[in-house]
Amino acid sequence: MKANNRLSWTIPSKALLRGLSSLKLRNTNGKYNKQATERYKLIVSETDWLLWKCRNKRVTCQKEIQPSQIKGRWVAEMNNRIKIEYVKILKAKKRANLIALNLSRKDGWLYSSLVP
Repeated sequence: MKANNRLSWTIPSKALLRGLSSLKLRNTNGKYNKQATERYKLIVSETDWLLWKCRNKRVTCQKEIQPSQIKGRWVAEMNNRIKIEYVKILKAKKRANLIALNLSRKDGWLYSSLVP
């Protein structure tokens, strides 16, 4: 039977935004969850960045932005970040597979030219 490993999410605040890089989310057992922490930081920082850009547009261009527009832009930004992270994961897996393949070959250029 799997133990209850639910996370306790932190509600964003100004103080959290200032110290976001030091945040570590833990499950109910007290164990650090790296993947959830990275995702949470990404969502909070991207949301903050989008709100900051919208605020600047409102102030500098004196153009009011509707909440529905902000929500649409947020969804588009999150989808874009998910795609970027997915590509990073695929590249990392491909790189790890290539390294493993090269290390497993005894007849590679390194062994044949340097090792007698």
